[in-house]
Amino acid sequence: MNETPSSESQNFESENTDKVERYKEMVGDSRAIFILSASEREIGKSGKKYRPDSYGDLDNKSLLAGGHARVIAAAEIGNYFPDIKLITDSAPEKAKESLAKIYADELKRLGISEAQIDLEERSTDTITELAEMMKIARINNWEKVAVLTSGYHVERVSEMLSHLKEIIKNMGIKDGEFDNAWEYFDGGNKLEVRFLSAEEILPLRNIKYQEIIDKVRDSESYKKRVASEKRGIQQIREGTYGVKNKN
Repeated sequence: MNETPSSESQNFESENTDKVERYKEMVGDSRAIFILSASEREIGKSGKKYRPDSYGDLDNKSLLAGGHARVIAAAEIGNYFPDIKLITDSAPEKAKESLAKIYADELKRLGISEAQIDLEERSTDTITELAEMMKIARINNWEKVAVLTSGYHVERVSEMLSHLKEIIKNMGIKDGEFDNAWEYFDGGNKLEVRFLSAEEILPLRNIKYQEIIDKVRDSESYKKRVASEKRGIQQIREGTYGVKNKN
């Protein structure tokens, strides 16, 4: 006997379809998603195991970060789009393992296959993460990629990318591979980069995340982080970001 789907089942299917369509709008035709690293936290009594940091942890600049949220959001997208590469970023920070490895292990716990993950372990900050992204895109002939980070971080990262060559020069970084990639992509004009906010994705995964996000945004540590981001954006626009003090 054929059974008519219940209204609850139909609603769930409709909501899931809407969610997937929203994700498609976010990622577009991106070939890869670069997950910007935040920091890590020790787990267990031995203190020798690490996982991505939570909203309650502070990064190496004593600021709120939220790396775990970024990884969960990336896994959510990755599970629906298995053909999109998920690239974790950054060299070791506190642990012997790179942040890229710690974040990649978390992706696997969340159901992402090892084949879908690539590690970028050379970068040490957001600027070098973006430089490595451009180099990797060049090597793979990718013209469309995405960057996933925290919502508070998106505007500054976008500004960084727009002024990447200038900032790298200010920082005294000499990288021929980056220079070649920058020229190949016509100063970034021929590389389409979409910016994804973890906090935009998480409530679509589970509405319960919205309450957590709202509490975080109301915290003093979040407000301190936002203020720091605004200062960074201003410095980028003024051309002083990354300039070394010669005194």
